[in-house]
Amino acid sequence: MRKLTVSRAFLYRNAQFKDVEAPFIRVQGKWLEVLGFTAGSKVEVVEKPGEITIRLMEEGGCHGKG
Repeated sequence: MRKLTVSRAFLYRNAQFKDVEAPFIRVQGKWLEVLGFTAGSKVEVVEKPGEITIRLMEEGGCHGKG
């Protein structure tokens, strides 16, 4: 298990000169490569309230829905 922190990223300044930001999570490390997540790999991100799942996509499609 890895413990990460949700951070804030600046996106742009709107017409009222207010900063527009969004949360982000940075996931990086050699452990990704060990799990098969190599540079250039395509992934599928499935979101549910309180949960995010990241899966490698198979050639020609995804692992499935859900």
